[in-house]
Amino acid sequence: MESLLCSRRPSLVMTSLHTQEQELVISVVRKLGRFTITDMVCDHTTHLICGEARRTLNILYGLARGCWFVSKEWVLQSLEVGYWLDESPYEVLDMFPSAKVRRELKAKGGNSFKPDIFSSLGHMFISPKVAPPRDHLCSLVKLCHGQVTQSLNRAEVYIGAEFHPDKMSVSPAWVLDCITEQKLLSMDNYKLGRPKRESSPEF
Repeated sequence: MESLLCSRRPSLVMTSLHTQEQELVISVVRKLGRFTITDMVCDHTTHLICGEARRTLNILYGLARGCWFVSKEWVLQSLEVGYWLDESPYEVLDMFPSAKVRRELKAKGGNSFKPDIFSSLGHMFISPKVAPPRDHLCSLVKLCHGQVTQSLNRAEVYIGAEFHPDKMSVSPAWVLDCITEQKLLSMDNYKLGRPKRESSPEF
């Protein structure tokens, strides 16, 4: 599989599939052509083949980029007829309902379209100690029109695990949930609180 660079052909990415299922998808792509298979979602990725409903990095990138989210049945049925079928009946809307909304917005706005989820928030500082890793979180925020700064002093929003009294401090889960829902969510449930002082010991 191509893992570092995407070719000019559209690519498929598999997520949460078992090994045998992955091997089957690879064999079908080789037979029907048109696509390459990559390990990570990139500029040329158009489809995610989804197994279980797990929010992986590829799921988040696929949402941010407006990819098709389809089940492996799309691949199997396409093999039976000998060509790639229309994807619509095979969308996994029960797993990731916002994927269709994002994909349709991309179809209207073109490949250069980016969701403006974070465009109104000003500069965001992402702590080095986050999960997913900071470089991925930065990329995801930027794909959704967020402004990432390397300077904590310049930031209006801090994303990490430490409370900063002069910043809006939220956990990384807020970013992930915003991308999953494809909208700016309230920070109220994600705010980091001031560390509690230990009370005096009672004897």
